Amino acid sequence: MKNLTFLKIVFVFGYAFLLPMCGSPIGPDNLPYRLAPEAVCLNSIPDEWTYLGLREESIRSVLVHPQNPQVIFVGTGFDFSAQRDGKIFRSTDCGKTWEKVYEGGHFRGILLHPEDPYTLFAWNHRPTGALLRSTDGGDTWHLYSEGMHTDGYNLTSVVLINPDNPQIMYAATAGFWNGAVYKSTNGGQRWEGITMNHWPILASGTTAMFMHPNEPDVLLHSADGNGFISRSEDGGDTWDDVFIAVGSVRTYALNPENQDHIVAFSAGEGLLISENRGRNWRVETVTDSALSISDGKFISGDVYIATNVGLLRTNDFENYIVMNEGVTSLTPYVIASDGEELNMYLGHWHNTAAGGGIYVRRIYEER
Repeated sequence: MKNLTFLKIVFVFGYAFLLPMCGSPIGPDNLPYRLAPEAVCLNSIPDEWTYLGLREESIRSVLVHPQNPQVIFVGTGFDFSAQRDGKIFRSTDCGKTWEKVYEGGHFRGILLHPEDPYTLFAWNHRPTGALLRSTDGGDTWHLYSEGMHTDGYNLTSVVLINPDNPQIMYAATAGFWNGAVYKSTNGGQRWEGITMNHWPILASGTTAMFMHPNEPDVLLHSADGNGFISRSEDGGDTWDDVFIAVGSVRTYALNPENQDHIVAFSAGEGLLISENRGRNWRVETVTDSALSISDGKFISGDVYIATNVGLLRTNDFENYIVMNEGVTSLTPYVIASDGEELNMYLGHWHNTAAGGGIYVRRIYEER
C-alpha cells in the first residue's frame, strides 16, 4: 500500500513537470488551451528553418501566445486566382498539428487582448471586410465592427489596443476607394471615425499604425498611395504630418532597448528611422535588391526584415545578412517570435518553388 501511494505521488509530480513540455488541448472551463508561461517549444534548431506545415496557404499573420508559447495562431490570405478564402489556424503543440478554427477572410492580423488571454481579434472577414472577435480562445468568431464603414472594397487593415486601458481601441480601413481611422472607448463595441477632419480622402486607406507602449496617446499613421507618416500626441484627436515617404509604410517596430527609437519599414524606400518617438525621420536604404518589404521586427537585439529576396538581419543598419538557409525561394511575409525570444517564426507567401506555410528557427545571437 505504501508503494502504491509512493507511485501515485511520483505520477502526480511527474505529470505536473511534463505537462508544460507536452502541452494540453484543454484549458480551464473547457477552453481550448491553458496558460503556461513556463512552457517551451523545442522543435526548432539554430541556423536552419524547420517547416511546420500549411504549405498550401499564404501566411499573412502569426501570433505566438505570450502566456503559452506552445499556442500559435496563424491567419492566411485570400487567393484571388483560386477564389479560395483565407483561414485562421490554431496549434496547441508548437505547430506540430494545426486546427482550422475559421474560414472566410483575408487575415492581415491577429491580436490578443492584453488582459484576457482567451479574447482575440482578427481582421478581416470576407466579404464584409469587418473585424472579428473571439472570446473563447478562437473556437468561435463574431463580427465586431459596429460604426466602421467596411464592405467588399473597404477592409479592416490595422487594430491597436491601449495596454493601459483596453477599453480604448483603434482600427483603420483600406480599400480601392478610401479609408479612415476609427476609435472605440468601450472595448470595440462601437467605433467612431477620428480622421475625417484631417484627411478628407486617405487614398487607398491605412497601411500601418503604431501606438507607443509607454505613451499610448502617441500614435503614428501611414496611408497607402500618399506615403506620408502622421503623428498624434493626444490619442488621435489631432494629427501632424511629419514625413513624406516614397511608397507606403508596411509596419512599425519599437527598439525594446531604446524607447525613443522607432523603425518604419517602407515598401518603397527601405527603412525609415526616428530617434525621437516619431517626430523626425531619416531614410536608410537596405539593399539595392530588396525592393519590397512586408514586415520587420526587433528580436534579441537585431532587426529582422522580410523582403522579396528573403529574410535579412542587421544590428547596425549598414550590414545585412541573408538568412535563407535550407529554403528554396524563401518569400517571408510576416515575422513573429515567442515571449522569451527562443524561437522565430516566418509566415511564408505561397510560391510555386517553395509553396507557402510557416517555418520556425531557434534564435541565437551571432556577432
